[in-house]
Amino acid sequence: MRAAITRSSRVATLAFLGIMGGVTLASAQGSACPASPGYSPDFSMNQSCLTSNGTNSGYSGSPSFAPPATPESSVSTVLRMTANQGGWATSAWYQTPQVVANGFTTTFSFQLGSTSTYNADGFAFVIQDSSLSALGAGGCGIGFGGSSSGCASSNGIANSVAIEFNTYPNGAGVDPSSDDVTIQNCGGITPNSVDLSCSLKYNDLTGKINLTDGNVHVAAITYTPSSLSTCGVAGTQTCSTLDVVLDGVDLFPGGVFFDITTIGLSGSSAYVGFTAGTGGGNDDQDILSWTFTPQGQSQTGTITPGQTTPTVFNINGGFVEGSPTSGYTFTAQETDTTQKLQVVVTAIPISQKACTALVQANQKFKTAQCFVYQNGGGQGKDTAVLFEVTCPPAGSCGSSSNPFDAELGTSFNFFCTADVPSENVPLQCGVPPLPFSFGFPNLTSADGLPSVGLLKGEGPDAVHPCTPDPDGATPLFQSNQINTFALGDTSGGAKGGSGGTTSCWVMTYLTQNELPAISITQPASGASYTLGETDAKTVAKYSCSAVNAGAGSPVGPYLTVASCSATDTPGSSVASGAQFDTTTPGPHSFTVQVQDSATNTNSQTITYTVSAPPAISGPSSATFVVSSPGTVTITAAGFPTPSLTEAGVLPAGVSFVDNKNGTGTLSGSAASSGIFPISFAAQNGVGSPASLPFTLTVVASVPASGTKCNGVYNGTFKGSILVTSGQTCIFVGGGVTGNHQRKPCDPRSSEIRSPEPGLRSGDWRRFGGRGR
Repeated sequence: MRAAITRSSRVATLAFLGIMGGVTLASAQGSACPASPGYSPDFSMNQSCLTSNGTNSGYSGSPSFAPPATPESSVSTVLRMTANQGGWATSAWYQTPQVVANGFTTTFSFQLGSTSTYNADGFAFVIQDSSLSALGAGGCGIGFGGSSSGCASSNGIANSVAIEFNTYPNGAGVDPSSDDVTIQNCGGITPNSVDLSCSLKYNDLTGKINLTDGNVHVAAITYTPSSLSTCGVAGTQTCSTLDVVLDGVDLFPGGVFFDITTIGLSGSSAYVGFTAGTGGGNDDQDILSWTFTPQGQSQTGTITPGQTTPTVFNINGGFVEGSPTSGYTFTAQETDTTQKLQVVVTAIPISQKACTALVQANQKFKTAQCFVYQNGGGQGKDTAVLFEVTCPPAGSCGSSSNPFDAELGTSFNFFCTADVPSENVPLQCGVPPLPFSFGFPNLTSADGLPSVGLLKGEGPDAVHPCTPDPDGATPLFQSNQINTFALGDTSGGAKGGSGGTTSCWVMTYLTQNELPAISITQPASGASYTLGETDAKTVAKYSCSAVNAGAGSPVGPYLTVASCSATDTPGSSVASGAQFDTTTPGPHSFTVQVQDSATNTNSQTITYTVSAPPAISGPSSATFVVSSPGTVTITAAGFPTPSLTEAGVLPAGVSFVDNKNGTGTLSGSAASSGIFPISFAAQNGVGSPASLPFTLTVVASVPASGTKCNGVYNGTFKGSILVTSGQTCIFVGGGVTGNHQRKPCDPRSSEIRSPEPGLRSGDWRRFGGRGR
């Protein structure tokens, strides 16, 4: 039981088109123990909720809590009904009587072995209305029964029915073998017996299942009530059944006919638990885990045409927001038909595992999981819930020719994966998990799809439509009737179509075949568009659709699209029919997101590119210094990223490199001075290449006075220099003052240049030629 409800608990309101009533389930007697046994994965908790009884020939003994005989995953404490000692008779009863008349499912795992002599005698699961101190004989009596054979001296437990797991052959008339399961009741309230004369039916497991092999075995026992008495060979026997499934094997296909009310129940409840015995032989007889799920009691409500408000049925005290002890509610309101009916609704608590097995028996729902309601099975008992809808006496609440349609609803709390307790795995309550950044914020599974389903089943018994077909081949749940589901931190709602007939309903999540679909026509996946293009080809075209069988279909789903939107990155949101972005060159991702009326989300992303012709930028010139490193960066724009090349003669020691990222680098240490006219080009296959003329000037230091001058120099020269014919003397950032001579008699021309007029001054002469 929870001390307080937290924000991690969620409240859901469910409504669907059908017929629903309400039910009140038994609540826990006292705050210490859960309403029903829930020893899973072992008996570490709530040990005081069991009353133990036992006798031993040598000393007083009773069931104990002990480590398992062999290490088992997740099991640290077991209920040891007998140790491997002789002469035991034991019983262990859950202190809170359980509602059994309306049906139940109980599942337990057990391990028998470690004998010190030989394997014996076995254990039993027993339903009895005698007392918490009830105990039968040990040895062949297995703690619940007597025997006319003399192998058990005392009388058995009165007002009881036992499912016996026998491990020793006590002779003809008592046991069919050393490995068998038998259902024992001597008729009504008569003290029970292990004799075959009191056996309703047995299954000899010889050669099939060895109960004392030391392995863990799992048994599931189900009682299914029926109001019919048309079964059996004569057609006059009750149609209520007990069934046992052991290690996945149905030991009594179709069940064993038995009316549990004949054991003399006080109301509809009885004590449930285990008995065991040893005699000359013995075993450690351990129960490793045990859960018991009673079906709900029924309530009746009147549904009338023209109701302006729904009929409300409170289950487990009804729904109270913010209360950890809250139950849940059911509502019903007729829609478009005109029948007035008394509707009986039975809420059937069932373990999530057992419920999911019923659902997944249909391959259409092989991934679906049953929703777990907070306090679904009573205070402190979170379970899945089946809702059984009937209209006595016929059972059916309508037909194809005379349908009965109503809008039904339920409000309930539930917990998610990260909550304490962790339930409804893998649902996440909160923001969607990565990589999903959109969609319904409060209910998402690991893949962003809650896929809430509202499944409809119709078993062969019109009075109990949640009872599966005994042929074992026909799945109970055949269709998903969901059409809306919404959820918030405090409220929400869902709807589904009933089909107008009696029904069994269950709420699921991770229900396949609910994924909304997306179609993207434009932009075309992988297409390339030109920069600034705006024409018919650049208009967004996309659509979303939900899974919908159509209004005329008797089976759903009937989902509709709640939202359908697209986002262009880079760019912004884009409506279908609007221009998508072609103003930003480069790759784009175009994502369409859809959410349907049941909060299922989906997304689809395609990519496209916007191509742009190349453009080139950078300085038109640069000056390097001889023997000193220099660098210039040239930049290209466009998409795809342009390649960069250089044309023209470069000085030794200087090179150009395309960095393959839209930039190029001219760098190095020039070996000699000079002026180098070159150009750069950018091209990417889109449009024409772009070019940039460029002049690289490499300068040396100004020569000393009286020396020869040949090259490009930085600064102003003062003094006398000699320029040999065929040579050039260029000064950058300065000039020449003083005397300038060219070598006489040289037929080749020679010159002195200064980019700044007026700096060449003073006396200078040329011998045998023309002077400047």
